[in-house]
Order: sequence, then structure tokens, then C-alpha cells
Amino acid sequence: MLKIRLLLIVSGFIVGVASAQDSNSVVNDSIYNEVDVEPEFSGGVAEMTAFIVENIDYSSFDCDQSTIYFQFIVEKDGTLTPLKSSYETDNVSDKETLRIISIMPKWSSGYVSGQPVRVAFTIPLRICRR
Repeated sequence: MLKIRLLLIVSGFIVGVASAQDSNSVVNDSIYNEVDVEPEFSGGVAEMTAFIVENIDYSSFDCDQSTIYFQFIVEKDGTLTPLKSSYETDNVSDKETLRIISIMPKWSSGYVSGQPVRVAFTIPLRICRR
């Protein structure tokens, strides 16, 4: 029987694409990686991992080991907007990652100077099939 293990790579969990200009300046549609209050999946990393494990279609990954990069923006209202997906496998994997992002529940918003802002995230996941 095929045993599948999913490993969330916590180090480097958050990777942003832009920085705040300064702590008193919030640009309306800028994407931040340095914020005063980080956005978060409801229940934290453990609940997010459980959500992915319960919802991912492992048949989308043909090889024994794959690294998946969920890349998205947490919008001001907590909804997620996909940035892009990068894989070591085929296009079917891209579609599966985009599907997971699209069904993920809202996150808490990120804040700079007390205002909600858009925050970029990259979540690397390693899938190992045994």
C-alpha cells in the first residue's frame, strides 16, 4: 500500500514580495512581507496543515517526492489570491495547488500601523510517497 507523508517546511514559512516603506506609511494596494500583525490561518500552522492533508489529491503528484510552493496574497479581508505555483512535477500539480488555495477558508488579516494590508505568502510543502 502506498503511504504518503506530507511535511510542512516551517523554516522560511513566510516569504514576501515587497516591504513596507516605513512603519507609519501604508500604501493602499501594496503587497507587504514586513507587517506589524501577521495574517494567520484560523487555528495556526497545525490547522492549516490538517486542512491541506485532508483536501489535497495526492494522485496529482506522479513522482515519489515533490516540493510544492503555495504562493498567494492574503488580501485585506482575509481572502486568498493565488500568485503563482512552482513545482518539480507537471501541470496537473499546478492545478491541484490552485484548487487548494481556492477552497482554503479566509485567514485573519495582516496589519501595518493599525490598517489591514495585503501580505504575500509562500508555503513550501514536501510530499513523499512510500
